[in-house]
Amino acid sequence: MSNGSLAKQGIAGIDVINVLNKIIGIQAKDHDAAFAIRQAINAANNAATPSPVGWHSGITTIDNERESIDKVYWTINHGTGSASDGILAGQTVSGFGFASLDLPGVGESRLDGVGAMFGYPDEGPDDGSAVLAEIDRLRDNDFISKPTAVPTIAVPVPFDAAVLLGSIRSQMLTWPSKKLLDPAYATQLERYLVAAAEAYRLNNTKVGNEHIETLRKMLAKEHHGLEREDGGDEDTEEHKTSTRFTIDRLAARVLDFDLRYVFKRMEHDEDEHQKR
Repeated sequence: MSNGSLAKQGIAGIDVINVLNKIIGIQAKDHDAAFAIRQAINAANNAATPSPVGWHSGITTIDNERESIDKVYWTINHGTGSASDGILAGQTVSGFGFASLDLPGVGESRLDGVGAMFGYPDEGPDDGSAVLAEIDRLRDNDFISKPTAVPTIAVPVPFDAAVLLGSIRSQMLTWPSKKLLDPAYATQLERYLVAAAEAYRLNNTKVGNEHIETLRKMLAKEHHGLEREDGGDEDTEEHKTSTRFTIDRLAARVLDFDLRYVFKRMEHDEDEHQKR
């Protein structure tokens, strides 16, 4: 997790929302459970959601008047030294994670900053007042939302490449509305996804794999080094101004990862078939 060099606050909390049915862990909404049970659940979830030193994690559901949010979260432990100020401007901290059996799509993370304590110099606004309602609304939205690679696509059991590509396609088609993918480029990608799925459905693995390779070359043309964590030369201003991106880099990395998974599974299955 990295914080921008011009950030005015450190990152003190990270919420990855609405992915609980896709990650390995225990979602517990019963806060009245026995203490020993809650301790066991917390221990299991801490193991399932590793954290850097100075942070703790959990899996929970938060309910407020606006929405009900299932989330996996990481929060700094105040008073533990350098972590007490969160991830500072220009700093990168590694060690956050969770496990899943599903493939990634693009979801949402909400980042909380290290701000001052909230309070009133007097009794504050009256209950039910418009001022209090507006303050509550602002406090409920006191975060920065960022697109994040999260598990959203279930791998069929038994494995079926055509079905999986259909799920990948459905996820991809949600990206234009999120400003992550140009609609015209989405149509080009969709054409090859449909063709690859049809080829696999007809047991024509060679043609299906060729379509997957074509898709990956299309993505590589837009963004170099998709398997790298950093952006490489895409971080330079010269590259940003000379290249017209048709797909967000994160979305391209997610799609490339999913396509590589399908390709490798089909190559493996083909090898096993030839051995038999």
